[in-house]
Amino acid sequence: MKTMLVILMLGALLSACSEKGSSAVLDSGADSDTDVDSDTDSDADTDSDADSDADSDADSDADSDADSDGDTDADTDTDSDTDTDTDIDTDTDTDTDSDTDSDSGCEDLDSDWWCAEFDCVDTDSTIHPDAIEDTDDGVDNDCDGLTDEEEVFETDTGIPTWLIHISDDKLWHIEIETAVATEVCDLVPEDSVTLPTFQSVTFTRDDRLLAGSSGDNSLWEVYLPSCDIVKIGNYSLPSLSIPGICPDEENELFGLSTGNEALYRIDSTTAEVTLVGYFGIAFGNVGGTWVEEEQEIYSITNVASEDGLMHVDKIDGSATLLSYLTEDFGSVGMEHHPHNGVIYACTNPSAGPGYESAPLFEVELDGTVTFVGLTGLPGNCDNLGAPWGNPPLPLF
Repeated sequence: MKTMLVILMLGALLSACSEKGSSAVLDSGADSDTDVDSDTDSDADTDSDADSDADSDADSDADSDADSDGDTDADTDTDSDTDTDTDIDTDTDTDTDSDTDSDSGCEDLDSDWWCAEFDCVDTDSTIHPDAIEDTDDGVDNDCDGLTDEEEVFETDTGIPTWLIHISDDKLWHIEIETAVATEVCDLVPEDSVTLPTFQSVTFTRDDRLLAGSSGDNSLWEVYLPSCDIVKIGNYSLPSLSIPGICPDEENELFGLSTGNEALYRIDSTTAEVTLVGYFGIAFGNVGGTWVEEEQEIYSITNVASEDGLMHVDKIDGSATLLSYLTEDFGSVGMEHHPHNGVIYACTNPSAGPGYESAPLFEVELDGTVTFVGLTGLPGNCDNLGAPWGNPPLPLF
């Protein structure tokens, strides 16, 4: 208690002394004010302004500008730059570049969203790689290097599940699961020549589609997907009838001749033929195929009034009966499908018990024949071809 009282009395005494001292100070300067400096204002500094700092401006800070902040610039913010924002730069924007584009030099003159590098005609917005091909305007609309070509048909799996047949100057697609035949296109011969009747058709290993006629002993090539057909030539041996052709172990053809009862090799680019050897058995109607798994030739033909499955030796041409078939055939088309290993055969509607249209069968090497279905073809079925890869077909 005593301590507190002493402190209070001492504080009052100091306050009184301070007030008395401030009013009792004598001014010894040469000016007319009462402070001790030599200027005429009433503060204790030596400048002529009325504030108590040492600078000559009228504000109360220690810098020489006229504002009351503590920096040396003339604005009212607390930074040291000359603008009125609170950052330390001298501009008022927040970006670091001056451009707004993001391209890499793509030139698109026709504004079709395709750069000239990929657009084959960059002055026409209807022509670009995404365009739909017009098949009758003489223009490569979709920039694929082809003009007026049909659109391409492909299976979802990429594995062809079809066979090819030719009749009545048309190309037909036969679905192997259902046997249903669908017209794909009209064959288009060069120079509008009249096409012969084709008894055989096959694909080479590089998927060239070839067709043979025993009527004028000629070999033809069908181009896909355009369906243009061009004559390769007549077989090099005069009057040589070859109603059955199939691929060989390389990229050429074998030909089975019923007239000469012999096996031939055929050059697929010239129609040049070379004798392999004779069957040694009389053949009637004939269809032939190469079976890749066996690396051998098999044929269906009429032997002693019965239809049988034959093995034909690729070295000497000799034929051997393997089995009689459980189904009767008239004219016959035959092909082994490289993708599923099945031998397919078709014939005319009047064969066997009779059918509403040409039937399609699966054939086993033991002679078992299984009915697949009716093709719906308008006439006989005496040729079949199966692709090795997945060649393009026109949409149909």
